[in-house]
Amino acid sequence: MTDALDLDLSAAQRSMWFGQRLDPAGPAYNVGEYTEIHGPVAPQHFRAAIRQVVDATETLRVRFAAADDTVRQTVEADPDWDLPVLDLTDEPDARSAAEAWMAADFATPFDLDRAPLFRYALLKLADAHWIWYQRYHHIAVDGYSCSLIASRVADAYTARIAGTPHTSQSAPLAPLAAADEAYRSGERHTADQAYWPRALADRPDPVGLSTRPPQVAARFLRRTGHLPEAAGDLVHAAAERAGTRWSRVVLAATAAYLHRLTGARDIVLGLAVTARESETELATPGMASNVLPLRLSVRPDTAAFHLVRQTATATRELLAHQRLRGEDLRRELDWPQDGRRFFGPVVNIMAFGPELRFAGHPTTRHNLSTGPVEDLAVNVYDRADGHGIRFDLDASPAHYSEAELAAHHRRFAHFLEQFAAAVLGPGTPVGRVGTALA
Repeated sequence: MTDALDLDLSAAQRSMWFGQRLDPAGPAYNVGEYTEIHGPVAPQHFRAAIRQVVDATETLRVRFAAADDTVRQTVEADPDWDLPVLDLTDEPDARSAAEAWMAADFATPFDLDRAPLFRYALLKLADAHWIWYQRYHHIAVDGYSCSLIASRVADAYTARIAGTPHTSQSAPLAPLAAADEAYRSGERHTADQAYWPRALADRPDPVGLSTRPPQVAARFLRRTGHLPEAAGDLVHAAAERAGTRWSRVVLAATAAYLHRLTGARDIVLGLAVTARESETELATPGMASNVLPLRLSVRPDTAAFHLVRQTATATRELLAHQRLRGEDLRRELDWPQDGRRFFGPVVNIMAFGPELRFAGHPTTRHNLSTGPVEDLAVNVYDRADGHGIRFDLDASPAHYSEAELAAHHRRFAHFLEQFAAAVLGPGTPVGRVGTALA
């Protein structure tokens, strides 16, 4: 460990800081997940494994403070934290009790002035069924980092159980901060500042599934589920036929779904990206993720296959310019105005790494939140854990009712399967996919 280290905030962190300051007592910027471990757990070794990773990972030891119109982050040497262990085996419904406890804890905001900005717990449902609960503030980690940290804890715990030497990878924040500073003062930033105004020169007016102006919700509604195995196979087969990744099929289907329900032909989705490129950035937990507009043209006679190919090209171009902050882009364009949307639903594709195993025991991971929800978010996962493609719809309760969200979740699952089948068909147009939606 190092002595207390003082650093400037990255552009991504500043966005989280000011967002939280708009609602200091709100939990909207909490992110995290819980991991079911299908096997016995030794809490003392689990606590030691977490300690090892926390000691090696500076973003898990940060606190933030404002002074003289600036905000700084301090990396503390040894913040005070604990790992509660809750035995729920005597509960009539241990899983429901665990979910209620996690929901209550997840609704608790962090104090950015105090470290650490994480909260872990172990919940015992049965001798061979445990839950590892993880909550963070988004200013410290993003979704990619959650997976990186979880993988390192799993490795450290497995080594301790096996009695083999293991050193957790050192993860200082300075290289991540240096990469951000180098970008903002370099030619890439200048090129991106020129690219995005050209891409959005006509100021498209994005549509969503709600007509209300977007705003960050303190809490959001969620519907979740897995695609049937056959449907997941169709998505992967469609991607193979189009010569691209399965995530591009999901993005194209989302655009087609929005087109079918609204009639809009100029579709602008929000695409969540890691905004990491170098090996150092990819190895360093911290907050770097970004959301940028993905613009697609959809007509009723557009072939589903060609929409996937268009999406692949547009996504590739967006990723080449993914580091310019979405919030900076809004300000630089001075758009949108009058409460209009910057983009439609936000799509977050997460397929980070292989399945986690703790001392050889398999796991099932469940996301709790990927961050603030302004209107509607589509979160899609393929964890490579044998459970197939999962997708969550997160919605602001000011924009959607539980019944409306449930209907969209049900219809989109069906639409995605039909869309993937259409990609495999002989030029099937978007207008003939999911005819029940019309």
